[in-house]
Amino acid sequence: MEEYSTSRLPSKAKVDYWNQVHCSIFTDVDVVPGDVRGFEARIERESFGPLCLNKVTSAPVKIRRAEEHLCVHSSGRFHILQALSGQFRFSQGGREVLVREGDFTISDVSLPSITSLDSNCSALVITMPGTFVRRHIPYPERLAGLHISGQEGIGHMASYMIRSLWEQVQTGMGHKIDPKIAGSLLDVVGASYTARYGDETGGTAVTDIRRMQFRRYIEVNLRDPDLTPGKLADAFRISPRYVRMLFAQDGETVSGYILRRRLEECAQQMRDVAWHGKTITEIAFDWGFSSMAHFSRVFREQYGVSPRQYREEHGLLPA
Repeated sequence: MEEYSTSRLPSKAKVDYWNQVHCSIFTDVDVVPGDVRGFEARIERESFGPLCLNKVTSAPVKIRRAEEHLCVHSSGRFHILQALSGQFRFSQGGREVLVREGDFTISDVSLPSITSLDSNCSALVITMPGTFVRRHIPYPERLAGLHISGQEGIGHMASYMIRSLWEQVQTGMGHKIDPKIAGSLLDVVGASYTARYGDETGGTAVTDIRRMQFRRYIEVNLRDPDLTPGKLADAFRISPRYVRMLFAQDGETVSGYILRRRLEECAQQMRDVAWHGKTITEIAFDWGFSSMAHFSRVFREQYGVSPRQYREEHGLLPA
């Protein structure tokens, strides 16, 4: 079993080391600890058939995967994230979930995401090749950021299986386990999502795939001030009318989705102390807005208060 730990490093070297470890094992990210001097983290890592299980124990930290961290090599991987002790928040694609002990969610490694630990936490991260996942879970992209409780129903069964497999891996049996067992795990995980979300996760039509591709493109290009339904249509060489028609099936226009996602990202940074050094104007313009008057108006419509009031309500002095 591989192990990585910050425990024997000097304080000033811990964060850089952990950022390097995280990037080499999982994917490129920015690691922002709650306490630079007192930051401690550890990974225990072992292969399990076609999967890899990683127990991550960490002090408070925020792990941010942004557009600049994405690459073509990450497009075929997914992670199952399960809280073993404590809890963490995970946000991706406009969804934000609180993952408590025993609960789990799925991360699409090809999309930006934020994982936040406000207190000490231990989690299991299962890395999975997309080709293997898709044999057992149709359209796993649809599941990214959806939460499954480990306390009841099929979710409880899946949660128990995940923990049990980690216990087996710790005994050194991981390399001897038939890939069929790993497949069975994904079958149960997929069943837990179907039981919890029904048809929301099981679409088979070509239009479902196309909508997922649209959302992926928008998430990666969300900061582009010139991102419009027309530019999205050009990127996929289809008509703007077809783009609008597909989005309408979800009850939201293309422009409305882009606007909502930009506002959510702005709000997230405005309530995050790590971004306190940036002004509201800088945050808004970073996320594709080109007019503060327009930003202030649509922000108030979305959140019921002005951007300045919102930042102040979350304990940060307005910039």
